[in-house]
Amino acid sequence: MRFFACAMVATAAFLCGCVSPQERVAEALTALEGEYARMTPERRADDAAVMSLAGRYAAELAAAGDAQLLLTRLKEAERRMRQLVGNDDMAGADVAGFVALCLVQGLAKMGKEGEKALVEALALEFVGPFAAGALAAKGTKNTLLTVLTQKQMSLTAKMNALVGLAATKDPDVAEYLVLLLKEAGSSISAAMAADLVVEKMTEKQRDRLLTAFLNGELPRSWTVRALLRSANRRPTTAIRLRIATLPPKVRVTPNTPLLYLTGEQKQVSRLPDFLKTQKNRLNAKNHLLIECGRDVDYRVFERVLTACEDAGIERIVVGCWRGDGLAATDVVRLRGDWSGAVKVLVRVDGEDVLLRVGGSRFQARWRRGGGVLLSDDFRRLMGKGGVAVLLAVRGDTPVCFLVDLINALRSEGVGDIGFAGHSAYER
Repeated sequence: MRFFACAMVATAAFLCGCVSPQERVAEALTALEGEYARMTPERRADDAAVMSLAGRYAAELAAAGDAQLLLTRLKEAERRMRQLVGNDDMAGADVAGFVALCLVQGLAKMGKEGEKALVEALALEFVGPFAAGALAAKGTKNTLLTVLTQKQMSLTAKMNALVGLAATKDPDVAEYLVLLLKEAGSSISAAMAADLVVEKMTEKQRDRLLTAFLNGELPRSWTVRALLRSANRRPTTAIRLRIATLPPKVRVTPNTPLLYLTGEQKQVSRLPDFLKTQKNRLNAKNHLLIECGRDVDYRVFERVLTACEDAGIERIVVGCWRGDGLAATDVVRLRGDWSGAVKVLVRVDGEDVLLRVGGSRFQARWRRGGGVLLSDDFRRLMGKGGVAVLLAVRGDTPVCFLVDLINALRSEGVGDIGFAGHSAYER
């Protein structure tokens, strides 16, 4: 009996040794897919549990010792995910995605051959980000940089390589992303990868992305605009502060000191320090420029003016991004002697504008493309030359309108212009 038992063990060991890598991989994939499919939604939402399960099966897949075999199965998972997503079968795509994750983790455990296969997998649209993450986790930053700089690599491979590079906190991620977005145009797959990059970018890198858009370095495509929304850098609602000469240009260099305000408390809290550090740069030529998106209203803008006053800044320039350019005023005064100034109450409703001086009312017209058409009576009132004007406006007044109104008043010979809520005149 003892001899028979030993013979059985030896036979089993022999048979196990004869199992091909293809069979071992197929068995492991069947097992992991079944185990993942049986997990409850709550369990799948537990990242630690999913990664633990993936790590266990990754070790089994790596033990097969055939990187090309795993790459082939990875490409099959890519095709399956593409088909399932196309059929709106997101549950099936989730399972296929877990299979791909296990295969990628298996390749990550296979040394140079596995690394080579992962680089090839970067060209896969759905699976590529997994491969990029695995390469980043392996510390192969130079490999990712090589993919980014090789001309023969596809756009998908480069975008996925950038996903991995972003995970390493590389300081040049924003510059690489700007270059790739120029090449990507309206590519949806590139936009999906770019969204993963943005998730890992710092606030300063996200600012660089908006600067590139305003500079005209990026296409005005819906994919880029969607990406800016993901980065919480909407050009329509953002405010940017910087020092500029007159007339200011919309394009700025990457090294220009600036501050974006997007409504986040963290950014708003940086405003006093920014104004304090930049105040010493102000002189007869250099002015504080406050640029606004088209949807910024006076209610938000007024908070910035208050911060400027508190910092002791007396004069500013106001700008508004319009199309691919910048419409800006000349110098607007925040502080000083406003005795004798004419107070103008302003109400704007779409293109219709009402201006009130004392008991007199005047109609005006705002052209959204730029410019305010003043009535002849109002122009005669302002035509005395050198008169100072204080504008009293409602909180919902667009800053872009104020830029056009100030420029229209300047063209009529008005001298100093300020805001009634921010002057000694009101106090």
